[in-house]
Amino acid sequence: KQLLDRFNDSTPRPYQRRIALFGMGGVGKTQTALEYVYINRASYNRIYWITAVDQASLLSGYQKIARTTGLKNLSQLSPVETAETVLSWLSQQQSWLLVIDNLDDINVVSSQSLDAVNVGGKFLPPTGPHQHTLITTRNPHAVGIPAEGMEVPLLDPEESINLLSALSNIGITSNSFQREQAHQIVNQLGYLPLGIEQAAAYV
Repeated sequence: KQLLDRFNDSTPRPYQRRIALFGMGGVGKTQTALEYVYINRASYNRIYWITAVDQASLLSGYQKIARTTGLKNLSQLSPVETAETVLSWLSQQQSWLLVIDNLDDINVVSSQSLDAVNVGGKFLPPTGPHQHTLITTRNPHAVGIPAEGMEVPLLDPEESINLLSALSNIGITSNSFQREQAHQIVNQLGYLPLGIEQAAAYV
């Protein structure tokens, strides 16, 4: 809901409609992005998901977009040129969502090219009223990406216990011995969703 409101907010501000979900590893950034995609998929004509663990992955993602969309005359282009072609093409499309997952290093989206397509020389698309970019990152300095930062926080104790209960298929009622055990488990795990998921699988 907060993501949708932020994307649709027309108030002018830096990096408008480019949002970076940030938080520690295992907190649920990718799952949050995935849930946003599923809930709002009817709002976009096109949705693309690429991984940015390194620049090779990012460029490969743009190459896949180029093939999927049927962009022509790509065989002679380098990966960088293909990415720039895709970014130019996206700027002409009216409605799309691009998810860039695991962009932890700003250098991944840095480009030696100063082509006007790349805002600030970055491998990031332009944005508009229905042109949205959603980034996930462990980098708390989201402005350096550049994008609007939105933190994905840790779960609170009650949410953590509920998650453990749901994933382990153990009904944990209030004031029960199991609830006290569950509280000790989630506390030891630092209320981290990934850790709770793994603990529930073990249980």
